[in-house]
Amino acid sequence: MTVNDLDVLLGSWELTGRTHKSDHDDVTGVLTATRILDGGLLQLDGRCWSTTRESTDWN
Repeated sequence: MTVNDLDVLLGSWELTGRTHKSDHDDVTGVLTATRILDGGLLQLDGRCWSTTRESTDWN
């Protein structure tokens, strides 16, 4: 797999999901993928929100 194979991930994505044992969606987030180092690496930045917790920054 090359970095070019991951081009479909470039941009920002809104995500929705569930925490363990939840019967409904209770987590939302945003994931942003950008190229760095002349396109040699893919950088992922994300943030998520839960209805039961404050926002979390996973940088």
